[in-house]
Amino acid sequence: MPLALNPLDAAELLTPFGTAGVFVALFARTGHPTGRRAGRALLGRTRGRHLSDAVRRAEELLARYGHGEAIVLARTFALRQVTGSAK
Repeated sequence: MPLALNPLDAAELLTPFGTAGVFVALFARTGHPTGRRAGRALLGRTRGRHLSDAVRRAEELLARYGHGEAIVLARTFALRQVTGSAK
């Protein structure tokens, strides 16, 4: 059974979603490498106390639980938000 929409095919993304769909697909592939390279520099320029506190807390949790648990938790929370069960 073929997929309803192949997210890796630019032509199929362009038809239903327009240019925004192509940008979403490209960012999904480049977001992590960009964040790894430029994330620290961007965070160093912010003055937001809440953002700095959140980054510190996230780093503590990542050191405590590791990358595997972080990925599982991130995917679980994203799924709960998409399905509407985050209430």
